[in-house]
Amino acid sequence: MIGTIEGPALGRRIVPRSHTVRRWMLISIDVLARGGGEMAATADDLVEVDGTFARETATGGRDAWIEAFAPCGMMLPNARSVVGQAALRSAMHPSFANGGFALTWEPMEGDTSSPGAPGYPWGQWERRTEDDSGRKRTSKHTHVTVWRRDPASEWKVVPDIGNEGE
Repeated sequence: MIGTIEGPALGRRIVPRSHTVRRWMLISIDVLARGGGEMAATADDLVEVDGTFARETATGGRDAWIEAFAPCGMMLPNARSVVGQAALRSAMHPSFANGGFALTWEPMEGDTSSPGAPGYPWGQWERRTEDDSGRKRTSKHTHVTVWRRDPASEWKVVPDIGNEGE
């Protein structure tokens, strides 16, 4: 289960994965690869980094979510962009402020486009919410997250791309 969320501010719209995730992933990888940055040697490294991100978000909530993003990081939920940590914090606040909210994900595989280029794990994510009457809802989705190292050699999310449906 993975890492993009929608809340009231982000709307709800189903967009075919082939139209959103693949297109944005390829554009993002191409643009980000030109910026350089040290990459993990293997796809397994990227899956591990993304798994750590999931665990830290589960325990640290919104602050852990935002901390994983580069200053120029972005989310691309349903063909919409949210760019920069301040905008990400604002967009994620309604979801994380909901006491019944939980976000989980599991990276399934990962890859790098070439040595020295950013890499990307992908998988499924799950959102659990609870409305004011206590009714619980669970929805499952797919995602891809592009990671690259910052100048301090820490892994940071550059774009996180999620879409509705499995």
